[in-house]
Amino acid sequence: MRIVRLLLYGLLGVIVVVAAAGAYCLHRTETDIAARRDRVEAIARADASPAYDAAAVAALPAPVRRYFAFAFPEPPQRI
Repeated sequence: MRIVRLLLYGLLGVIVVVAAAGAYCLHRTETDIAARRDRVEAIARADASPAYDAAAVAALPAPVRRYFAFAFPEPPQRI
């Protein structure tokens, strides 16, 4: 009976260690993802898209203006 009890304690110990390692890995992964997301958002804020310039679009060749008029029926909105 003592051997069974020791085996159960050993199994319980292994389960606890594996669960703790899994929780640690999950925490590290979520932390890394959050850090990556923060870096990407900072880069996006630093490199803002250029403003829409109707005069620049009017200076484009006619085929390009027609394509833009077809592909983008309304001027872009600033976000």
